[in-house]
Amino acid sequence: MTVFTLAAENRTTVINLAISDIRKQGSEAINKDLFNVYVNNYFKGISSVFNDIDSNSPLWEKVQQYKLNAANFAAHKSYMVTDKIRAAKDDAEIKSIVNKFNRYQSAEYNTIVARSRTAKQWDTFESEKHLFPNLEWIRTRSANPRELHLGYVGIILPMNDAFWQQNQPGNLWNCKCDWKTTDAQTTAKPTKITPAATGLDGNPYETGKLITEKHPYFKVSADEKTIIDKFLVKQIRDDAVKYACDNLRDKKIPNVIGTGRTKIRNINIEFSRKGIEHFAHDFHENLNYKNLLIKNLDELVLKSEYVASAPNLDINNTIVKQYHYYKINILGKIYYLNVRELCDGKFILYSIKQNIKSI
Repeated sequence: MTVFTLAAENRTTVINLAISDIRKQGSEAINKDLFNVYVNNYFKGISSVFNDIDSNSPLWEKVQQYKLNAANFAAHKSYMVTDKIRAAKDDAEIKSIVNKFNRYQSAEYNTIVARSRTAKQWDTFESEKHLFPNLEWIRTRSANPRELHLGYVGIILPMNDAFWQQNQPGNLWNCKCDWKTTDAQTTAKPTKITPAATGLDGNPYETGKLITEKHPYFKVSADEKTIIDKFLVKQIRDDAVKYACDNLRDKKIPNVIGTGRTKIRNINIEFSRKGIEHFAHDFHENLNYKNLLIKNLDELVLKSEYVASAPNLDINNTIVKQYHYYKINILGKIYYLNVRELCDGKFILYSIKQNIKSI
């Protein structure tokens, strides 16, 4: 098999092994190694912009949404590339396929960085709008600018103008335009509007998506979508569980049992493999988002607030003494972490629920 590479930063045997595996009879519909190359590259782009954001930042949940969006994008791309490589007639065609998606990957990375930056800037703009209510479009940094956005240079419009919901730096592939807040007088709107590139529509700060479902990668049948969705659920869950088991099981997170009206007891909440895996398989209306948070269970526990306790009424369960419930806000909704108090005195995170059935 001829050796091919996907991109300069990924010149490892993983791509060659992926190609070899795809060509085997009965291989999976989506190659996991290809997916990991794509998604890790996208995550790197997102992290390069939001590297200073922690779980206490208002932007933290939005960053998780962007990662989930990027993972979904990577899964759909992996499905397409896997299918094309499998159908290729020879090595020459495979090389052509890899080279084409190599070029795409570079543009996708650059644009994910640009749209992440746009979203982060918008958050800053929101905090400044009482002083600087308008936005100004700034000329691209590119030495050879395209004509498409040059007509926007110098326009100044109110931040709440509908124009900015569909027109931002980064809504064309490899766009290097910029914008800034200003209190300067507004100008007329541009006479010619350049539509966003397919899949780059909408303001990413408002939509929570860096790349939308209008992108061609998402044009799949219902059966294909089912395959991709199942793959993504498994990849996010398995990756998060492995990370949590490797990195969280030695941690003890302080919290309390009790409220201002009852005696407060200081405790340390721990993590077990069984509890992490149970948490990962709990039903949730946004399953992938919930499982993406498994890597940050320690921070979720630290931010959670004690609500109530309930005794263990199962006489066959001689391990658990009682259950303690802690509320946590996820994407604007309240959920409850279930912490088991064991008979040996340990407190172990066990599950997440949308409600508490009985206390």
